[in-house]
Amino acid sequence: MSKPTLRAYIAWIAICIIWGTTYLAIRIGVADFPPMLFAGFRWIAAGLILVSVQRLMGNKLPPKEEIKHLALVGIALLGIGNGLVVVAEQWIPSGLTALLMTTLPFWMVGFESLLPKGPNFNRYIFIGLLLGLSGCFYDVRKRFAALDTWQLLTWCVRIDGCGYCLVSRQYLFKV
Repeated sequence: MSKPTLRAYIAWIAICIIWGTTYLAIRIGVADFPPMLFAGFRWIAAGLILVSVQRLMGNKLPPKEEIKHLALVGIALLGIGNGLVVVAEQWIPSGLTALLMTTLPFWMVGFESLLPKGPNFNRYIFIGLLLGLSGCFYDVRKRFAALDTWQLLTWCVRIDGCGYCLVSRQYLFKV
């Protein structure tokens, strides 16, 4: 096996483990702590680890003029988007939450193609979105008819999160 292939498999396994345990950890955490307090602890710890690793690698903090935009996106994504997911996990099984969250990349691709600077929406994008979303719907098909308010809110929050990501990429940082 070539080195790039091995690295790709290692990355895939890491994503499976990290993605798979994130919503389980949230579910366990909200059983003992208020949801937003638990989420705040997680985000502060993750931020400290991320900044520490980046500083150890010799990277600098973003310039002051970008901090305002980064803070806005962070508050929108973490405070509103992910915050409501953490609150909803009091009532939604962690496995279903993880499945609902898997739809985020599909919404991102679809919405980005509608932006003025976005890629052209073509049949390959359409087929990919259709196949990917079909797989997600197939996984939750038995529960989809009985989705309650919190489950629908969780899904809508992820769709809303796409907007924050796309706006930050295309307009705030001129990517």
